[in-house]
Amino acid sequence: MREAPHMQGPGSTGREQVADAIVRCIDANDLARGAALARELNARHPDYPYGWYLASFLARKARRYPEAVQAIDRALLLGPTDRYALHRIKCLFDMGELPAARMAAKELDGRDFGEPSLHGEFGTLLHQLSEHATALSQYDRALRLDPRSAGNHFNRAALLRYLGDGAGAEAGFDDAIAANPDEYEAYNGRANARTQTRERNHVEELRQAIARTRDSTGLIQLHFALAKELEDLGDPHGAFDSLAAGAGLKRRQMRYRVETDLQILARIRETYDPGLFDGHVQGFESTDPIFIIGMPRTGTTLVERILSNHSAVCSAGELNHFSLALIPKVQQAPRAWTFARSARLT
Repeated sequence: MREAPHMQGPGSTGREQVADAIVRCIDANDLARGAALARELNARHPDYPYGWYLASFLARKARRYPEAVQAIDRALLLGPTDRYALHRIKCLFDMGELPAARMAAKELDGRDFGEPSLHGEFGTLLHQLSEHATALSQYDRALRLDPRSAGNHFNRAALLRYLGDGAGAEAGFDDAIAANPDEYEAYNGRANARTQTRERNHVEELRQAIARTRDSTGLIQLHFALAKELEDLGDPHGAFDSLAAGAGLKRRQMRYRVETDLQILARIRETYDPGLFDGHVQGFESTDPIFIIGMPRTGTTLVERILSNHSAVCSAGELNHFSLALIPKVQQAPRAWTFARSARLT
């Protein structure tokens, strides 16, 4: 779901008109123009909290996280609201300041926002912070306020699936589809929540959904869901046909060049040649984290399982802490960031 700043409603005064113009810039992804207007707004009306919130929103979208925190702190000082406090936690999370984000989240826990969307956003943020029990309680609050929110049903179901509650996840995906039959990702999530059987499956429902759907992104999810269910039912040919249909649609949406991957692999070989490791690998009497690094499908999970069977090693799973810490460092190295960005987008 697209995140957008909170609109205070159409304004008649000068500052509200400028704020509305900033929101239109955000909707049009014209961040430079929006930032210029925000600077003008805050210079003329420094005691207007919503102007500082918009400035923070723009800075966060531009990945200028320290600036985003400064601006939202100003907004909170002038006119504290739950929405501003929640936005501040998002900025801290994006900066990789996880302990500070968790502490701020605990201060908000238990508060009644009165808006289902805010409780849903808070639930998603808590999930990212690995506060799963609290995240579920926030989704529950959101759904009590708005039982027809397909997005909150989906997010809650996805969290339950992550926690291993397949039955709860399937029921939640069902609720998301009932609230909005076009919540296409929920069909795929439901198909993967358990092994489908001939007595209990959604094959016919999926075929009907595919027949009526014109949205290509939705069709991708539906075809993948049907492929999974047909494979569970022992129909590999039907599963392959559906998988091929979904993959074909997905390929048309991608800007992928195999040459880019070959360039990246060549750079990896140049950087990490055998001489880098020869004669320098030894054991360590240390409690420092062990990082397992490798390309997809090269056995990293197997290595993790082997190491975690040692009595002195505990697996932390696939965490995002390293990537969150890496992002600010990459942003400080323009050449590396340019190469990484071009490799991804070319």
